[in-house]
Amino acid sequence: IRGFARLYARMKPTWLWKGYGIDRKSRGENSARGAASLQAIMGYWGVAGGSVPLHLRMRYKPSVMLPYGEIPKRLVPKMYRSHKWAQMVLLLDKVKSGKMGAEEYKRIIGWRVGALPKGPVSRVWAGGTAGGGGVGSSIEENGTKYDEALPSPKMLMWGTYYGAGTNTLNNNADSTNDQLAALEKMEFVVWAGTQMGPSARYADVILPLADTTLETSYINTGGYGGFANYTYLPGVVLSPGEARNDEWVYSELARRLGIGEQYNQYYDGGSWEQAWEEYLEDEYRDLSQKLKDMGVKPPRWKKFKKDCLINVDEAYDEPWHGYRDFIEGGKPLKTKSGKIELYSHVVGDDSQKGKLHFDAHGQLIDNLPNDWRDLAPFATYQPIYRGMDHAEVKRFPLMLLTSYPRYRIHSTFWNVPWLKGDCYRHAIWMSAADARARGIEDGDLVRVFNDKGVAAIPAYVTSRLLPGIVVIHHGGWYEPDEKGVDRGCTPNIFLTDSESPVTAPSVTNLVEVELYSQQQRASRERR
Repeated sequence: IRGFARLYARMKPTWLWKGYGIDRKSRGENSARGAASLQAIMGYWGVAGGSVPLHLRMRYKPSVMLPYGEIPKRLVPKMYRSHKWAQMVLLLDKVKSGKMGAEEYKRIIGWRVGALPKGPVSRVWAGGTAGGGGVGSSIEENGTKYDEALPSPKMLMWGTYYGAGTNTLNNNADSTNDQLAALEKMEFVVWAGTQMGPSARYADVILPLADTTLETSYINTGGYGGFANYTYLPGVVLSPGEARNDEWVYSELARRLGIGEQYNQYYDGGSWEQAWEEYLEDEYRDLSQKLKDMGVKPPRWKKFKKDCLINVDEAYDEPWHGYRDFIEGGKPLKTKSGKIELYSHVVGDDSQKGKLHFDAHGQLIDNLPNDWRDLAPFATYQPIYRGMDHAEVKRFPLMLLTSYPRYRIHSTFWNVPWLKGDCYRHAIWMSAADARARGIEDGDLVRVFNDKGVAAIPAYVTSRLLPGIVVIHHGGWYEPDEKGVDRGCTPNIFLTDSESPVTAPSVTNLVEVELYSQQQRASRERR
């Protein structure tokens, strides 16, 4: 560690990269803020070869998200973070019975409801949260508080996030068994997606979606790889059966609810293909004007559809690095001081709890709940919940990590036979020391468990892990047997975190591992 610190200090500037994994645990905010703060202190923001290690950003490019309907003027309250949906449902019984106070309930689920300031409100990223109505709830603007009714969930529509069908039951960063219990409390469940995975099995109605990569056309702005680009995805195969574009599903639902024209002004129930093509062309026309304003000459619509790529970086003579205007040109940042601030004035002020939170420029801080518990206003060390310092380590002494494998994107490709067998063995990785202490050998079927769930999975014994650490790669499909033991071993079956501030979803926990059968254990003990 000392050697790394000296190397970091000598190499000027240093490009420091922080993966998502270090954030996605209890207290992960401290790691994220710490890395960014360190780079700022060293002077590595806004310089060639430096970095702000929060996200692999690229040169600014205009958005292509042209509205196809009316933009609501109201800000819908967000009663819970999306990964806390099951706790939102299950803990209501405790609140109603008096076993849990309403304020603690709101802390756990990430409640974010409050009064709006007068005038326009801008929003800082709306991902990862969910809105919803409750009994007697109302939504008003211009300084009037929302009625703070508790949620009253009756129906669940899931699987539509990112438009490709999210395997929520499998991938949501919360206990799979808790989600199943919450599903039982729903009067009606609708699932929309591209594959008949674990989530679809528990729905009353399934809406099959077209694959957004291969079966639908749209303008993609992802730009992964570090260069700013736009690509046109033409849709290369027809959707099977009754699968439809997810936007067609939303538009048809809106029509049946009597708000079709407000939701989608391009579609009147006639030809979806014609309406969608008209929308994409208008979207591209709007984008083209924005690019021209930047000095970038875009191709015509038909040529873009044929060539399928606009590389914005090609219009510039030198590589891009973030915050250059601030460092070299003195352009102030959108902070209270106009400079880099390592201290959050909002989080540092307890009087801000119970409110919506806005920065010095009136931007809504969208993913900060009303109550952030003991989250510090700056990067600091805090023991993680369900980590090696937690009291539960006596019962469950192994720290579970749920790393992403190179063979899947979340749970996508789990059911591809080419990516199993000799290519990939789904197993729990254990250190040789931990395996030996439990009489476990490489390839043994083991039982992994904690207070949230039980799974059966082969062991992979390796010297590449520190003792006390185990790894189950994310994305295995939930496959319960008749006893409720997960044979697919999705690691999310073991997850829970009710004590940390509700920010980044936590994907680690404590577990124990043992040989699966009593016969195995008895045989090893006789050796």
